[in-house]
Amino acid sequence: MTRMKHPSSVLAVLAFFGIGVLLFLLYLPVGRGLVDDWMNNPDYSHGFLIPVISLYMVWIRRDELMRARRSPSMWGLALLLAGVGQYIAGYIGAEHFLQSTSMILVLSGVVLFLLGMETMRILLLPIVFLIFMIPLPAIVWNNFAFLLKLFATKIAVFFMQAIGIIVLREGNVLYLPSITLEVVDACSGLRSLISLLALGALIGFVSRLSTFKKWVLFLCAVPIAILSNIARLLLTVALTQWYGAEVTQDLQHTASGIFVFGLGMVLMMLAYKLLSALPPRSERMT
Repeated sequence: MTRMKHPSSVLAVLAFFGIGVLLFLLYLPVGRGLVDDWMNNPDYSHGFLIPVISLYMVWIRRDELMRARRSPSMWGLALLLAGVGQYIAGYIGAEHFLQSTSMILVLSGVVLFLLGMETMRILLLPIVFLIFMIPLPAIVWNNFAFLLKLFATKIAVFFMQAIGIIVLREGNVLYLPSITLEVVDACSGLRSLISLLALGALIGFVSRLSTFKKWVLFLCAVPIAILSNIARLLLTVALTQWYGAEVTQDLQHTASGIFVFGLGMVLMMLAYKLLSALPPRSERMT
């Protein structure tokens, strides 16, 4: 004797399917724009990985999702409508960032509306994680990149002079005895900062660290990205000073970017190991 599905389950599946089709059609132009950004903007070439990682986050929580109590909430409908309103505002204003980020609100609203708060808590981080695939507005990116490159250049020059390298700085321009170097936006470290923040969120999600330690690990990405970029500047200037500009021409941007992210990954893993070794705060207080 076959077991018949509960009518509410069938309706939930049909609702998911219908809403999914509508959202696919609504966000198809946005998706095309994101793919174009990922292909042509080297600062967001990691965007292709973000949806895959987000789905992986959902997959490893599949058992919790199966056990979660289904309790649809009308608050989800309000969140869904707010996301659609943001999409419309972004479409009218031709603001790609608003249109893209509205997808996060819409997805959250759909989950909360159809499945409830318990499921929403499980899926919240995988959904919010999608923010890392959305390019920041150019004005925001340029301002942050400008501040980061000035800060990194200033600190790097301090260490260069401390180890005996003759260098003068004017803003983001470095004057060496044999060559003048400019720290451009691509060397600001913002690209590696976003990638390391995503890495910190992923490690925290899959780890067994406490909530407090997960937040510490996530925020560690900021100083680690800055330190890695300073190390990149020190290495570039030192090689230029000692071996000439020809040696560092191939090191610029792509190769040095790999160096920065690689060093950042190592430091993030060291931070994770350190946090894992620390006892819980309750044990330290006894």
